Amino acid sequence: MSSTEHHFKGIYPEELLTLFEEKGSAVIYLGYSSCPNCQEAVKMIEKAAEKKDITVYYLDAYHESHPLSPYVEEVEELLYDILPEKDGKRSIMVPFLFAVKDGIPCEHYCGLFPDYDGSEKADQKMIRIYTDIMKDFKAAEPFIRSGMPIESRSTTYIDAVIRRRCYL
Repeated sequence: MSSTEHHFKGIYPEELLTLFEEKGSAVIYLGYSSCPNCQEAVKMIEKAAEKKDITVYYLDAYHESHPLSPYVEEVEELLYDILPEKDGKRSIMVPFLFAVKDGIPCEHYCGLFPDYDGSEKADQKMIRIYTDIMKDFKAAEPFIRSGMPIESRSTTYIDAVIRRRCYL
């Protein structure tokens, strides 16, 4: 794999909604480029996806031209059962990795585990958590939309994190 190749493909909020509507299956990562925990998570999600040889679909919560905000209520309703709770309210928080099987959200993990310290041991623990989320997915299992493969989107921030090669 070259320094700019990775297992992420960008999607827009509308495509996430289509995944649910069409009862599709995929592993989805929600995050954004300036989130330090997201930057850590990306490196470990990439390692897990590399082990499983699957694509992880990345939705940038603050994408300049396609932000999640206009769709947040609808997405939160679809993900309600797996969303973390804060101050008595369930809401989207990042980094958030989850699996959708046949249009139903299932395996998931939000954030980094509480005592995550950035050590190799902690990274390996997160990689195991992320790999477990991906356990039911096969290599190259694509998210199909209306019979056509999803268009590749810009994943500039993920490209930069992977290019640094500072993951395990």
